[in-house]
Amino acid sequence: MTVSARRALIPALVSATLLTGCGAKYDPQPGAQAAQAPSASCVDTSGDTVKVGLLNSLSGTMAVSETTVNRSLHLAIEEINADGGVLGKELDPVTEDGASEPTVFAEKASKLIRQDCVAAVFGGWTSASRKAMLPVFEAQDSLLFYPVQYEGLESSPNIFYTGATTNQQNGRAAVDRALAMFPALEGLLERRAGLLSGGQRQQLAIARALITEPSLLILDEPTEGIQPSVVQEIEQKILQLAAGTGIRVLLVEQRVGFALGSATDWYVLDSGRVSASGRAGERAEEHARAALAL
Repeated sequence: MTVSARRALIPALVSATLLTGCGAKYDPQPGAQAAQAPSASCVDTSGDTVKVGLLNSLSGTMAVSETTVNRSLHLAIEEINADGGVLGKELDPVTEDGASEPTVFAEKASKLIRQDCVAAVFGGWTSASRKAMLPVFEAQDSLLFYPVQYEGLESSPNIFYTGATTNQQNGRAAVDRALAMFPALEGLLERRAGLLSGGQRQQLAIARALITEPSLLILDEPTEGIQPSVVQEIEQKILQLAAGTGIRVLLVEQRVGFALGSATDWYVLDSGRVSASGRAGERAEEHARAALAL
């Protein structure tokens, strides 16, 4: 996450804390550690400063990555305080070292919440460290801002997942590539789908499929009900996909000329069986039409 993004997150977080505070809740679970035992919130927002916890690995194997995050957090806090703080209160960072060990992260998180009385904690890196801290934050009803992408399949009201899950990573780049493929869609992003023409809907359908970055794209009669000029554009895009992206395209189409214009191999299906096939070439359309006439 960039420093500017952190500058936006920290004041939003502390503003919410000043208005609502963090309470303590506890749902006993078998094997719960003493660090998870409930206690009343000790967050104090009545003074001129508000404490926030910074919990990163400053030693151990993960220090090479997390030290940079810690420095970014300190820089963001310095800039926020130089601008007058949040709601007139300066942020007071309390730094702890997770030492690249999940159990240490859990212990330090408990210390920051229960002893240092921070309004929230920014930290963690590995999924193991986050999962170790999760029960601590849920038990104390405190907030953790987790800074990096993660594997998904987890949700907690006490963790703000600032990074993308696996299906969201590189999402903006994928959208930009799809719009570059169909530039006409750029000006239609605010239009309701029901107001799009048939050709626009077909382009949108292909663009949406491309955002998932498939290895195989199956197109079922993409020219049906579309005006000739759009048919030509879709044919050009199919050729561009096959040549420039490495995506394989399986095209199901009744228009023989259109299908063969963008194909390397062709097959004629009759009652679910391949009745004829061949390679694209000079007489491919002649052979394909002859097979269709049988």
